[in-house]
Amino acid sequence: MELKVLTNIKHNSKWYKPNEEIKKVKKEDGDRLIELGAAEEIIKPQVSPPAE
Repeated sequence: MELKVLTNIKHNSKWYKPNEEIKKVKKEDGDRLIELGAAEEIIKPQVSPPAE
């Protein structure tokens, strides 16, 4: 899971500021930060293979 930080937070002993991204977050941790309103999930669009 990847997150975009919405407010100053400390995750795994590192401080993050708004608009920073946190990569490779455990789903359990990411869900908690989202529920608290401290971050939002980055959803990357799936790339479809080119049509033939």
